[in-house]
Amino acid sequence: MTVLVVDDDVDIGDCAAELLAIAGHTALVARNGEEALAMAHHVDAVLLDWDLPGLAGVPLVGALRKATRAPIIVCSADPRSFDEARAASPSGILPKPYSYPALIESLYNAPCAPCRDGSSAG
Repeated sequence: MTVLVVDDDVDIGDCAAELLAIAGHTALVARNGEEALAMAHHVDAVLLDWDLPGLAGVPLVGALRKATRAPIIVCSADPRSFDEARAASPSGILPKPYSYPALIESLYNAPCAPCRDGSSAG
């Protein structure tokens, strides 16, 4: 599975990519919403930090939905942002900091997750 990791925090984005690689997945890393949109067309899932500079939040989720059918899992360290994130109807919400098992489980449990049947959502 190819997962687009969108996080402006270099350490968090790179760590998520490494964890995905350990699980046998390919990770593409974008640092902002604009980069994410440019990379979203051929991915199987999106792991999206909710609080990005520039294009972010509900508008970014909407734009990503137009670019890909892949499940979008929103991540945030701020529990107050979960209600706003839910309004964007993501496939899942993953609180930060997250563990390796929680990250992998969020991908496997996301509606239409491609890893369940081997098909591609992108």
